[in-house]
Amino acid sequence: MKNSLVVLVLAMSLATVAQQTEHAPTLESCVADLNLWEFEMHGWPNPSSAQEREATKRLTFDQINHRVISLAECMDAHPGLAKNKGPDSANESLTLADIYNAELQLRLSNFIDRHGLTQKFMDEDAAGKR
Repeated sequence: MKNSLVVLVLAMSLATVAQQTEHAPTLESCVADLNLWEFEMHGWPNPSSAQEREATKRLTFDQINHRVISLAECMDAHPGLAKNKGPDSANESLTLADIYNAELQLRLSNFIDRHGLTQKFMDEDAAGKR
């Protein structure tokens, strides 16, 4: 159920964004967004888990999801954004997308737990419902 929710939410978001996006994002807008989102993440480029949570807790699920989609669109349109700057550095766009995706998964998991759906998910998964 958790994976189904993630896939469903991402598919709906991609469909919505695909309808709204008429052209590829400019490199300038991509870099501006990346710089802003990194600035909002205290401890960047190596934030602690607490710093990641602090930076994402003010954002809604939809806002975080939009950022993930924007990062993917930017890396598709401008492949240089998907490359590491050096052999000892992680890719900033991918690292930020990973942080955002982890937060989305955590929120979905917390929702399932809050509503007592964990056992139902486990039972259905064990039964092959995927």
